[in-house]
Amino acid sequence: MTKAELLALSRGELAKVLNLRSGDLRTAQSNYNRILGAGYDAHTTMLLLGRATEKPDFVDVGEVYLTRMIALGKVRSIGDLLQIRGIHTKRLSGIVEALAAVDVDGLLAELEAGGEGEEDGAGEFEETEVPGDTFEISGGGSCWCGPDAAAIGWIPYYINFGWMRASIGDNAYTRHPNAGALDTVFDSGNQPPPDSFGGADAFRRYLDDYDFRAALYIRNVKLCGCGSGERRLTYNYFTRGGYTPVRVLLAPNTKATITHCAGVEAPGIETEWGGDDVTIRLWIRFKLGGLTNFGSWVMTGEWAPWAWMQMDYIIDCSGRVRIEFRGSYIPSQSFYVGWSKVATRSMLNNNKARIDGFLTAGDCQTPPGGLHLSHPARAIPCDEDDSEA
Repeated sequence: MTKAELLALSRGELAKVLNLRSGDLRTAQSNYNRILGAGYDAHTTMLLLGRATEKPDFVDVGEVYLTRMIALGKVRSIGDLLQIRGIHTKRLSGIVEALAAVDVDGLLAELEAGGEGEEDGAGEFEETEVPGDTFEISGGGSCWCGPDAAAIGWIPYYINFGWMRASIGDNAYTRHPNAGALDTVFDSGNQPPPDSFGGADAFRRYLDDYDFRAALYIRNVKLCGCGSGERRLTYNYFTRGGYTPVRVLLAPNTKATITHCAGVEAPGIETEWGGDDVTIRLWIRFKLGGLTNFGSWVMTGEWAPWAWMQMDYIIDCSGRVRIEFRGSYIPSQSFYVGWSKVATRSMLNNNKARIDGFLTAGDCQTPPGGLHLSHPARAIPCDEDDSEA
């Protein structure tokens, strides 16, 4: 059914199409208006309703998409949700049911009593040291210290596809059947990461601006005991999930970032000993956040899958190092060795099949990806008691 056909339906007919009880649309609109009437703006209203119904997906829609639409003057009521091009009816049904079920009196009483809850914060992210993974083998006793390595995931920022076309021309995103939703993804983008950092501290300070989707690093890698009876590996590692910028329109082609929505992360690490080498495998799975999540929902009826980044750091007893950077095809990823950028894998180079592979992977699934860069490097001889760089 087209948007025009949906809008032409009576309330009762629309309820049948969405498989709703006949009173749900009326109740949903009433609940929405009551909270607005209590002095809360539409953006806050949707956030409160999302928390009250304990529906994280609902919060995503309210926190990000509606903020953008409100700024453009396009959302003044729950009925305006019907204007969303290509919206999946089962998701619209879920929103309306959630609104209809809210205990508005209880929610307003909680707010008046000061029960708003704490604001989302950046949280604490600490570097982890692995002090002594060992592997027994016969032989001598030297140490090798490898270079630090890091990666940042990010999405290029374009206010709209017209701006993108002026910069790079038409591509698989602008030509995609669901270009409207993909345009929203780039509207939540980031500035490209810098070409270099002064070290781990500078890297972490950069992340405090929230202008990234995910980040990880491995540093202070030291392989000792080469040629002796016991090899010893020490290193430090760090992972951090990122944020989605929420922007409002101030003037044509001028927007301001009003907040950042934290994503969800699931990191992991393991070591794998070989005959003459050891591999440190560090990864992070992460949700890209509200706008990308919403774009997936509009196009497929499913929330976005987990994006992922992985680093395989391989060092051997001859001082050879190979760092393999892997990840999903979305988002873009920039790679650093010795805190200088060695390459970027741009999501702008994706073809339609790779875009579709990400968007249709489905909720909580791992989307397609692969090896983006295999970077050779050299370790240097060092003493086991050398201090950290």
